[in-house]
Amino acid sequence: MRVLMTCQPFYSHLVPVLVTAAKALQRAGHEVAVATAPAVAPHLARAGIEHLPLPNVLTLTELVADPAAVPEGDVREAASTLTIAFAGSLAGAFARDVLAVAGSWKPDVLVRLCKEFGGYLAAERLGLPQAVLDTSPFSALNLPLVRDALNGQRAEFGLDTVDEPGIRRASCSRPSRIGDWFTPRTFRRTVATLVTDALQAREASDLLGHSRVSQTTDTHVGRNLPSRRPAVVLGVLDVAKNGSKPAPRSKSKNPRP
Repeated sequence: MRVLMTCQPFYSHLVPVLVTAAKALQRAGHEVAVATAPAVAPHLARAGIEHLPLPNVLTLTELVADPAAVPEGDVREAASTLTIAFAGSLAGAFARDVLAVAGSWKPDVLVRLCKEFGGYLAAERLGLPQAVLDTSPFSALNLPLVRDALNGQRAEFGLDTVDEPGIRRASCSRPSRIGDWFTPRTFRRTVATLVTDALQAREASDLLGHSRVSQTTDTHVGRNLPSRRPAVVLGVLDVAKNGSKPAPRSKSKNPRP
């Protein structure tokens, strides 16, 4: 199957989430390409994933530097302006670029990150089935202002307006293969926990796109994981108290200071 994936050109959306899913699809034997801004080409090249550059999609830095790039208003003045733009004019520009590359790449399905709406519009226009990597199930998707902005874009693409654009959920009577515990929240925590286990806290925070180390360690990292480190510490304390031989310390591939 040929899978076209889309996301905003944000490192924290692209590398930890979309690239991880893309590589899993590749291992399953699917052909995968990611359509997003030209600026993220190096990240996709390092991951070995085909990149379909969208010339009219701008990074957040570019949007902030050029207020005229967003017809809805200056994104520096209110967060809601950027939210509306991502579902409005920026989604339209993204969708037109996706339609252009999809004409030659010919995908069978489109997979997008939940806050990327251009792929949604393009899939609706092409009649493609689509799936959503929903990392923020309670995000601005539910806000009326997003619905209204998307319906405005739907009208421009010749699509009927809908009450809940882009937030329909497929139902399944069978339990998930990976268990009922699996949710977008647990997926994000799993990724963050694995990254933090492999890297120092500051490196992990930068990789995950968090503004503060505490955001990573306090919110996104699983805490109820078994560890022998407390036992090692207690063993050392026992030696200091009783003079007995401590238990051998387990070796770790990723020792922490």
